[in-house]
Amino acid sequence: MNRILALAPLVVVPAVALAAVSAQEKKPEEKGAPAEMQMTPPQPGPHHARIKDFTGAWDAEVESMMGPPGTPPEKSKATETDMTVGGLWNAMDARGEFGGMPFHGHGFGGYDSQKKMHVGSWIDSFGDYITNSEGDCDGTCKVETTNSDMPNPMGPGRIKVKQVHEWKDKDTREFSMFMQGPDGAWMQTMKITYHRRVK
Repeated sequence: MNRILALAPLVVVPAVALAAVSAQEKKPEEKGAPAEMQMTPPQPGPHHARIKDFTGAWDAEVESMMGPPGTPPEKSKATETDMTVGGLWNAMDARGEFGGMPFHGHGFGGYDSQKKMHVGSWIDSFGDYITNSEGDCDGTCKVETTNSDMPNPMGPGRIKVKQVHEWKDKDTREFSMFMQGPDGAWMQTMKITYHRRVK
């Protein structure tokens, strides 16, 4: 009997250890990344403050100055619908007519806190390329000025383009585009006046 009791620990201890190992193996895996690896979404800052003002539907009056010098601007109508993406980006969808042809454009604009610049991208049905822009704004971002490099729509090569967006009031804004000529001078090629659509 004593001999059996003496051997008992040799049987019980391994059994307990085996049960503990088995319990650990059956323990469900923790889901999700460790706290230090979890992503914290960026929060809108001062340069994002104007983005929410774009939200809604807009009616646009377009003036194109792409004709020969001295010719009056070509006028047309367009609409634009804007939505905010997380308070960080403005997504634009524009539709209208240009030169008697249907026009559809889509773009994004916002503030890149890594570059510390206002940035944007634009595509439309008149080009098979994407135009990216970078720039800055005044203290309240009432006026934003950005610059781009794009294919020359009137000939070979590429041209530098400047875009100026200005808020006239909360329901009116103006967008102007300029192209840089061979002599370095800026020539205005487009002006769009936006009026917030009344519900």
